[in-house]
Amino acid sequence: MMAELTWLLVLILFIAALAVDRFIYKRGSINVDSCGLHDIKQGYWRFNLVYRLTGNPVWGQIKYSLRDKKNPSTVISGKPRELEHSTKGFNSEFLHIKKALTDTTDSNHDWELVVTASTVAGHFNPLYKLFPLKVKKIYKVNLNA
Repeated sequence: MMAELTWLLVLILFIAALAVDRFIYKRGSINVDSCGLHDIKQGYWRFNLVYRLTGNPVWGQIKYSLRDKKNPSTVISGKPRELEHSTKGFNSEFLHIKKALTDTTDSNHDWELVVTASTVAGHFNPLYKLFPLKVKKIYKVNLNA
């Protein structure tokens, strides 16, 4: 009976340590610091994304899209990007959206840039795979060019 209680206590402490690692320590989390229109190059809007990683994630991905504020059913999605070349600390990269898809006759047209980033931090903690670290930011952009 005592041995069963010992193993149960060890199991409870192990699960508690996994939960603390995932939900409090958040190893390998990502924070999107800023994203704004940088320029137009070769027919693409280029948005400069700056983000910070607290560790080197095992897997990470950035998804992004432009949503028309006047017609919210119009959504232009960019190609999802893996974070395979990102390192701990600040990182920066460009997100590309084809300019021809956003052409409008309205000279003052507002869009929302939606950036969603998610990471999985550890091989050994299954809670990171069950509950990936996610962050979603929405930026208002005016495409006048």
